[in-house]
Amino acid sequence: MKPAEGRRRVVIEEVQPQVDCGLVPARRFLGDRVAVSAAIFCDGHDHVAARLLWKHQSDSGWQSTPMTALPNDLWSASFIVDKLGPWSFTLQAWVDHFDTWCADLKKRLTAQPDPATQESPANTILVVVNLDPRYEQSGWVDLDLKQLGIAHDETFDLEDLLTGIHYQWHDRSNFVVLSPSATAHIFRLTRTRPE
Repeated sequence: MKPAEGRRRVVIEEVQPQVDCGLVPARRFLGDRVAVSAAIFCDGHDHVAARLLWKHQSDSGWQSTPMTALPNDLWSASFIVDKLGPWSFTLQAWVDHFDTWCADLKKRLTAQPDPATQESPANTILVVVNLDPRYEQSGWVDLDLKQLGIAHDETFDLEDLLTGIHYQWHDRSNFVVLSPSATAHIFRLTRTRPE
């Protein structure tokens, strides 16, 4: 059974400032900057993002600012007290899937051999993206083989850097499917010399 959306994977602890676990309001003077910090983390290796929201008692909506990550799972942000009276603040945090994906891609690309040291001059990165990831998309990808230095009858390899799967293409046009669970391919193209 697939887990329900909105699982609570992110933990927020040690919120400061607070007095007696929030039973007594923290006090500030007009014009003071309220520095808010907390320990924010989640399970696994996914990256986390967080923001601080605050408002004066007379305000109808919340103001917000992104929090900055510090060492040891600590996060911080601040706001200025510009009116007299009670103020409220809260924190929001979530798993940042896009930032996690970017970091993983950077690691994969860093681990790849330097294309300048490879024998084949046709080391190329090809990105295929589904711009409407709610639905499965498919179509033909056309490559300019002449520009890549590949003969029309030559076989060339593609490695999907996101999944590690290898493909062999034999022509300038190749069919690609992008599903909602796999919304992009980042292919590393290398020429396979005929034997």
